[in-house]
Amino acid sequence: MKRWLASLVIMLCCNAVFSQTANLVDKEKLFDFYQTQRYADAANYLRTVYGEDITDARTLSQIGYCYLMSGNNVDAEKFYLKAYSVQPHSLPILFSLASINSRRGNIDKAKLYYGEIVKIDSNNFSVYKSLANLFASNKDSLKLVYLVKANKLNPLEGDVANDLADVYAGLQEREKAYKVLNVAIAADTGNIILKKALLPIANFLKKYNEVIASGEKILSVDNDAYVIKDVAKAYYFTKNYTKAISLFKLLEVMGLQNEATLYYT
Repeated sequence: MKRWLASLVIMLCCNAVFSQTANLVDKEKLFDFYQTQRYADAANYLRTVYGEDITDARTLSQIGYCYLMSGNNVDAEKFYLKAYSVQPHSLPILFSLASINSRRGNIDKAKLYYGEIVKIDSNNFSVYKSLANLFASNKDSLKLVYLVKANKLNPLEGDVANDLADVYAGLQEREKAYKVLNVAIAADTGNIILKKALLPIANFLKKYNEVIASGEKILSVDNDAYVIKDVAKAYYFTKNYTKAISLFKLLEVMGLQNEATLYYT
């Protein structure tokens, strides 16, 4: 009983000391640093207030965040590692450490931290999206695995849908790519990037009228060469050769024709 009371007293004293230190922070001054994006100054200011022997994970993370936002990845990692030693199961800390290592090209370390997150929260959409982004090649089977998991958790998120469709298209699984993109487009009908990605896939699946309708709307606001090519091909396959030629000629004027477009022309 005495030992328990002694521990309680020590804990309360430590909390009191921390509270007193926290009260020394000039919140207005700190807010001004944040608002003017002087994150390095904010980090240095916090260090002068709290000193060097910081053991509170929240404070360590706050200083680490300031260094991260200032572009100082070395000091950011140092403070996040200290925070990690105090709270090894904190998702924000793990995400920050993974992000820092990813930025610095330490991909294996980043994967380890993201792996720790998966162990804690296996249904975290962001971690699967981040893991997929660590694989540069669409041919890497793990990239597909992580994109599928992320898309299953949030099929409406455009970036993941676009990346997954791209991988599916490369694997000649265009029906899957078409479905993934359509689900995301239905949730964000103004997403031109997703609509552009759908055009060549829809063309391959012989959905030519869909390509023409969607492509013409895109061309009314964005004279994209790839969209011109996709719409021109759709007109060609529906035997509207006059429209097809006019669009292929546009590519010629833009100096973007190639062997395939010249063949169709």
